[in-house]
Amino acid sequence: MSVIWLGIFLAGGVTGAVIHAYWLRATLLDMKQNPDDMPRRIAEMMAYDYGLSPAQETSVLEIISEHHRRVQKLRGEHAPTMESWNAELELKMSKILKPLDFEHFQKRFREVNLIWGGL
Repeated sequence: MSVIWLGIFLAGGVTGAVIHAYWLRATLLDMKQNPDDMPRRIAEMMAYDYGLSPAQETSVLEIISEHHRRVQKLRGEHAPTMESWNAELELKMSKILKPLDFEHFQKRFREVNLIWGGL
């Protein structure tokens, strides 16, 4: 009986970890695809997590918004360089990997870049 309960417990843990990973990926992808919403969402999360007052949440939103503008400006300035580096990396990998393996690599590489902005 203990083995059954242990199996159920472990299966629940694995299921929870997988669901959390998918939720986190979806959240990060949404934030990356809608960057203008990021400061507001971060301020809302912080207000909830830390019990901030509306005035504090407004201050956090202002600080995060300013930081976000600076980061987005920097990303815009460096985007052409990053794109050329990514293209160079993909070209080198295409010469090493089999075509089907390269397609798989390219799909994953581009997904990582979409979510994280680089390796």
